[in-house]
Order: sequence, then C-alpha cells, then structure tokens
Amino acid sequence: MHRKASPIFHNGQKILRLSDLSSPQAYLFCSWVGGKNFVTLGEENDFDCVDYIEYEYWYQNHYTTEKDFDSII
Repeated sequence: MHRKASPIFHNGQKILRLSDLSSPQAYLFCSWVGGKNFVTLGEENDFDCVDYIEYEYWYQNHYTTEKDFDSII
C-alpha cells in the first residue's frame, strides 16, 4: 500500500517536499507535474518543493486510480 504524503507548511502555504515521497511515487509525480510547478522556499538551490494541491490532485485523480486499475487486471 502506498501512503499519501503529508504537507509541510511554509508561510501559511501547504507544500510538498519531493524527497518525502517514495522513489516510485516521486518518479511518477515528477513525470506528471512538470518543471513550471516547482516552488522555492527562499533558498536559491531548493527545487524540491511543489504546491501540495498539485500533489493532492495527482494522487486522487491519477495515482490511486491507476493503482486500483492495475489491481483489477
């Protein structure tokens, strides 16, 4: 079973740190999200974060439905 990652909060905004994801989940999510959706937390080389809402959408509409479909076939 793959667990949904929890957000971190930065200046009142829900953020997902990609390094908090399992490797397979991070790979699939990064392939889907694209580079324009990455956010920085004020550190110049910190490109490990996205808005959590992007992850939530992907998890609910792509990741879990694909996993459910795989278990059916």
